Formats: sequence, structure tokens, C-alpha cells
Amino acid sequence: MSVAEIWLWEVGSWKVVGRLQSHSLTVTRMEFSHDDKYLLAVSRDRQLSLFSIDRTDGSDQIGYQLITRQEAHKRIVWACSWNPLGHQFASGSRDKTVKIWGVQKEEPYVLQLMTLPTFKASVTALSWTRSHHQNDGILAIGMETGLIELWGLSLGKYEQYSSLSVPKASLLIQFDPFMCHVSSVNRLAWRNLEKIDESDDLQLASCGSDHCVRIFKVSFV
Repeated sequence: MSVAEIWLWEVGSWKVVGRLQSHSLTVTRMEFSHDDKYLLAVSRDRQLSLFSIDRTDGSDQIGYQLITRQEAHKRIVWACSWNPLGHQFASGSRDKTVKIWGVQKEEPYVLQLMTLPTFKASVTALSWTRSHHQNDGILAIGMETGLIELWGLSLGKYEQYSSLSVPKASLLIQFDPFMCHVSSVNRLAWRNLEKIDESDDLQLASCGSDHCVRIFKVSFV
């Protein structure tokens, strides 16, 4: 069995401060939660892993713990992205699905909140941003065909994970294929704005296997 370790490095000193073990195959994507409390990893082994990250004030010691590892999809998991407003995240897979998950303090520590409608191609890239136009932000989804879609998310009272608050997702924009990549979308990233005004346009960058980088301006009328 192959080993797929995750190494944590201290920026500045560039010392290894942690070696996290969870997956049996290549880790395809990692992302810290926006408050740096969690590290999410997804892998070719179809699993997701969630680690808690803790740094004691005034100390160089980093604490970390594997909270959960569980099967996320039926095929390779290519992408993941955190909700910038909370402890929810999205995962995307070769099985052509995107799932939304929520982190809670008791078992099960990661709970699946919803699955978006099945896409026509493998999902290879995800990026979640906040927006005045959608309750819980906008999720950019890139596919193996090079196409990009934007979905609006409304998770309801997800802290309670009750049956009374049903998460919803709606397709907002399908990018014109002539504007997109001609092969797999490798990464997506929203411009990080410290403060978003209602009049602000969003900016999305993408890069693909076609060796191209594209920057899109997204406006909502």
C-alpha cells in the first residue's frame, strides 16, 4: 500500500512541524478553512480527511488531529473548497457530482448536506466565494471538458442540520464554451476582497490543461 503523507511547514523557518497520515493514494487537493482551524484533504482513494489544527499562543508547537476520514465519492475526488462564511465545504469528483458537507462537533463529525444535480463531465475544480446576491455564496465549478458553471447556495440553518432547513442550490451562470478551456479545468480561484460592496464585480481566475489562464469578471444585474 502506498503512503500519501501531508507535511506541514512553518513559513519563515521552513521547518517541518507536522506529518499527517490518512490517505492510501495521492492527495489531489488540500485547503485550510478560512479561520485556519481545519485542514481538508481529498484523494484518489475516494476519501476525504478532516484535521483539526491548533497552535498555542506564544508557542512554536503545532497541534493537529485527524477528526474523520470517510468515503466521499464513488470515483477519484479531484477538488474541494471551503465556505468562506463557515465550516461547510464542497467536494467534486470524477463521478460527476459535487457534494456539500458540514462540520459539527459530535459524531458524525462531517455530515453530507446535499448533492448537486449530476454534471455531464467529471468535476475537476471548485472555488467558493461570498456574495451579496446569494445567502451562502457562489460556488464556481470547473469540469474535465473545460466548461465552467456558477451555482448559488443557500444552506439554511445548517448549524442545526435539521430536516426543517433544506439546503438549496441553483445554477446561476453557464459560461460560453468559447470563453472556457478546451481541456480540463485544473484550478479556479476568486479574487479575495476584504470587503464586498453590492456594486462590486466578482473576478474569477481559471487555469487549464490547455496551458491557458483566464480571468472573468462576473456581474449580477
